[in-house]
Amino acid sequence: MQRYHNLDFLRAFAMLLGLAVHAPLIYYYPGVAEERGVKNIPEPE
Repeated sequence: MQRYHNLDFLRAFAMLLGLAVHAPLIYYYPGVAEERGVKNIPEPE
């Protein structure tokens, strides 16, 4: 079976992009962070 390295790169890039998109959500929806036990979140600028 042949391995396609470009698809591996695409999958890794998509996972990092998903992390970069979803991580700031706790700043925009502080209620979600409080449900997860995260407190003292600074206000977004």
